[in-house]
Amino acid sequence: MSWLRTQLVLFALGLLFLKVTQQSDITVLPAIGVITMLSAILGTFYCRYRFTQIFDNDMTVSAKECWVKSYLSLLIALIATGYFVYLWVPIS
Repeated sequence: MSWLRTQLVLFALGLLFLKVTQQSDITVLPAIGVITMLSAILGTFYCRYRFTQIFDNDMTVSAKECWVKSYLSLLIALIATGYFVYLWVPIS
């Protein structure tokens, strides 16, 4: 369930960044919004693949899962940076 919540929040944040773009001249925000929405969609396919496999007791966290979690952390940092830029750049 946490993966589903994460995907929904990422998609909603992507829509929010696209909406904010209409009121601001910052060109980075739409790119962040699109990347966030695409990541949410790709996350759906990843979860579908990950959670439909047969589980073995000797399975551990794979390197791929570590990369996915690192990517999500980087994406959240990118969203926070974009929001920080939006707050501090004056709207003309």
